[in-house]
Amino acid sequence: ITLKDGQIDLSNAYDTDIGEWDKFVIAYGYSDLAPEVEQEALAGLISQAQAKGLQYMSDPDARPKSGGHATGHLWDNGKNAATELTRVLNVRKVALENFGLNSIANGTPLSEIEQVLVPIYNFHRYQVEGAAKLIAGVNYSYEVKGEGEARGVSPVSGEQQYQAIEALLTTLSPATLTISDELISLIPPKAYGYQRDRESFKAKTGLTFDPITAAEAAAKHTIGLMLNAERLARLQQQTLYSLSGKDIPSVEKLLTMIIEETIQQPSQKGLALLVQQRVNQQVVEHLLALWHSDKAVIEVRAELYVALKELSEWLTSNGKSRQHQGMKAQFTLLAEQIDFSLAQGKM
Repeated sequence: ITLKDGQIDLSNAYDTDIGEWDKFVIAYGYSDLAPEVEQEALAGLISQAQAKGLQYMSDPDARPKSGGHATGHLWDNGKNAATELTRVLNVRKVALENFGLNSIANGTPLSEIEQVLVPIYNFHRYQVEGAAKLIAGVNYSYEVKGEGEARGVSPVSGEQQYQAIEALLTTLSPATLTISDELISLIPPKAYGYQRDRESFKAKTGLTFDPITAAEAAAKHTIGLMLNAERLARLQQQTLYSLSGKDIPSVEKLLTMIIEETIQQPSQKGLALLVQQRVNQQVVEHLLALWHSDKAVIEVRAELYVALKELSEWLTSNGKSRQHQGMKAQFTLLAEQIDFSLAQGKM
């Protein structure tokens, strides 16, 4: 799905033929080969596929949240997951700007606008996962001895990792997550005979559409992937184990960037302020959950401890500042949560 002259363009959204990968898989799985030539012929097919740039990554490598292959993702698009996330967000922005009464058919209850909104609001969710896996990402393939010089494993470049972090932080901004007042005003509680299901937004406001909790869920998705314990352990190693890691963001740098681009941003107004507060809460909750997690390695725990201590001090000293109006209560609560949690955690 692309933009053409500022409008949504679906001309490339669906293909009419099978792709190069499909052709290779069919040839590999169904060619009628004599036993005496089968092994050599299949190896030849693999070589042909590799020469075309076709890559293979198994589901157990591509599906986990902690996965780190640079291109082995599910349901993403583009050659670079980070730049594609930025492009996808631009498409999403236009789609949301155009969203409204025309998004449902005549005769449909207006409450169903919310149901149709879900996949548009969350349009970037799979691309977020692909971009997150560039952080502490690795380049590798399944290799067999005797098939030429071993390419081995190498980290994703620091430039790409920073690119991914910056794109992901955009998904946490109130500008990205706040739904317009005009759209919110169109969505009443569910019509009689209709109800929420597993494809609906969650709500904490009873019967009414809850745009703030929708934003919270989207932020939780991004933050959970960025602050995955295994990813952070890998990241800390990448910055230290070789010269190739000299420009790779450290755990300290990643934590600093997340905090600076969320909690330490100037206060928003209107519903965007509430979105900002939900994002802030998600950042702190994920940091504290990681602090208490048995999966967090000691070197990451050390960075977490320092980041949380410094954040608590910052929250205490900035709660009354003009730049953060409307945040006094939340900053006080977050500082108390951090101090209490640190006191309870094993050192």
